[in-house]
Amino acid sequence: MTRAGRVAVRVALLGGVLAGALGCGAEPTPARPPTGTTPATDGAAARTPRATPMVAAAPPAPGVAPLLDEAAAFARARARHQGVLVEVTATWCLPCAELRQALATPQVQAVLAPAFTWLTIDATEDSPASVEARARYGAATLPALVFVDGEGRVVGRVTQLLDPEALAAEVRAAAARLPSIR
Repeated sequence: MTRAGRVAVRVALLGGVLAGALGCGAEPTPARPPTGTTPATDGAAARTPRATPMVAAAPPAPGVAPLLDEAAAFARARARHQGVLVEVTATWCLPCAELRQALATPQVQAVLAPAFTWLTIDATEDSPASVEARARYGAATLPALVFVDGEGRVVGRVTQLLDPEALAAEVRAAAARLPSIR
């Protein structure tokens, strides 16, 4: 992602945060829908709006959405002979949001899905559980991605914003360090 692209994402995210904080945009107003012509009962043409579908952002591909329960993530990873990607994030962390966007790209998902189960630890509130988890995984700063094997041994780490190509390379390198399936 180019610098201009990253800036645009930050501005968009910040705008959404500010709008939410101010109570703006609770119900987004769609752009004026295109109109079509339908016959009226008196024979004259009447203008009636056609429905314009709202398009939502696509969720991550099936099977690669992040889990929020650490025990469940490790159980799934062991059952699938995978490692665990521990994503430590916070709602106020803009680089975390940008890194999550990179994680959700098809380029990264193609490498991530076969090798790792994705676990998210929310550090927004600095709860005792999130502080303990950050210490356990060595996530002193945000954003933090920690790649571990099924037993919790670290095989890779990302502590800065990366574009999808560089992130896919980091995921690939971490996957190569996972113990082979016996």
